[in-house]
Amino acid sequence: MLPFGASRKPFDTPNPTLFNAPHWPYTGDFQPIYGWDLGEVTKVSSGIASLDHFGKLFYYLQELFVKFCRDLRSRSIFFRLYHQDIQCLAGNLEARFFARIELSNLSEQPHMISRLLSRCLIPLLQGRTTNICATLIMLFTRAVWAEMNIRRGIPAMEQCAPTMMPLIPHVVMPPDNQDPKVFKILEAMGLITDLDYLFDKYMDANQGHHMNSDIMAVKEKHTIVKKWPWRPKLIPGQHSSLEELAIMLSSTCLSLARYVEYKSLLS
Repeated sequence: MLPFGASRKPFDTPNPTLFNAPHWPYTGDFQPIYGWDLGEVTKVSSGIASLDHFGKLFYYLQELFVKFCRDLRSRSIFFRLYHQDIQCLAGNLEARFFARIELSNLSEQPHMISRLLSRCLIPLLQGRTTNICATLIMLFTRAVWAEMNIRRGIPAMEQCAPTMMPLIPHVVMPPDNQDPKVFKILEAMGLITDLDYLFDKYMDANQGHHMNSDIMAVKEKHTIVKKWPWRPKLIPGQHSSLEELAIMLSSTCLSLARYVEYKSLLS
């Protein structure tokens, strides 16, 4: 998306990755800003059109890509791409050891066995004697939602309701539970609920995610990424907490996503 008022004259050829099929490749609710930090994007100046969020995104990404390219130029980096099952991949990488392995939310896939992941990947981490900070990172995007669905009378959610309702003024609960207002309230409750309780319950009920305790362990203090990177930084009642909540509710941030860092116990 170009900034408001920008010339479209240089753009005379449709992007073939978007327009080479007989149908639109994205769902109707897809937005360019999805996946980016709306709070950081809104801090960028877009000139006179101060509310042009797509223009802000343009300048934000332009600066980000320039920094990335400069960083690439200043380092010795190469990329090696594989298209293999994780067991085959681990076998081909036996001669290499890594300071960091990131799995995204691969462990949540129904076909993936957690102990298989740890057995294949933990030996690829640099040992404690080589790099005490070597880390395997996993992302859990569904854990808290799953726990919410199981525990419908969640005390944590009930306790946060009186705090949350003043943050969404003039909201009257509609009779239809499919009304968008209902989903907005649920998202807001998720933003200010103490989620550690729910995540711990999930982990206790899914022992497989504790992996092989003889070769790996959870890092209590994260050193690479925050445990809850998309949670509000301000607490209700603090200055600008309402504005922060409004921005997060307008974005598509994964507020319930939880990172877990693991360390190798191998020498």
